[in-house]
Amino acid sequence: MSMEISQVLLTHRPDAGRAQAAHVREMEATARAQSEARTHAAARAAEVAIQKDLDRAVDELRRVSQVFNRKLSFSYNEELNQVIVKVIDRETDTVIKELPPDALQRVHMRIREAIGLLIDETV
Repeated sequence: MSMEISQVLLTHRPDAGRAQAAHVREMEATARAQSEARTHAAARAAEVAIQKDLDRAVDELRRVSQVFNRKLSFSYNEELNQVIVKVIDRETDTVIKELPPDALQRVHMRIREAIGLLIDETV
């Protein structure tokens, strides 16, 4: 009767299969974490590139606005997740135009509030 030692060990160690399964789960978790880290790094790099492009576009718009004796003011409304642009007269320092208009921003906020009351956004 010949039997290999590995077969004897496995038959006498019922937890060997569980240990191997745990090792596989650990390896899968590590692979997922590495993949998520790469995805996060790529997303951050894309954000930086977009920010640089946006900064260049804003600078160019400011230069163009100087020709027309107008000043452009850019701000970011975090509640609306939207850029607000104001066209300002350089001589009088008054707002000529606001995009989107203030009234439209208020309507947008009210719609978001109403939707928030109807639908629970946290999942």
